[in-house]
Amino acid sequence: MKTIADLKDVGFDIHAVNHAMAVLTKDFPDPLGELCSALLDIHIPDVELVKSGGGESPVTQRLRRELTELNWLKRRVVIRKTVDNVERHSITHEIDHMRLIT
Repeated sequence: MKTIADLKDVGFDIHAVNHAMAVLTKDFPDPLGELCSALLDIHIPDVELVKSGGGESPVTQRLRRELTELNWLKRRVVIRKTVDNVERHSITHEIDHMRLIT
């Protein structure tokens, strides 16, 4: 299984805040390994760097397909803050690749 150290070895900059690295490595090693493997498998041919065009780049399409095959799907997340059963604030996020852990 690929690790954060493998990503750093090939030049990825990894910045963890608070206890994020401990949570990922200890509580979610399998999903972390999937992400590390997907990122390590990315290759960008020179022709894609100079090619113009709109929409998703081929490298983005490949990464999206790989993560989708691993059940990392687009999700809409709603965070609601309530006080005495009255909603006071709500934030919605759309996350491109999120894997539910059961």
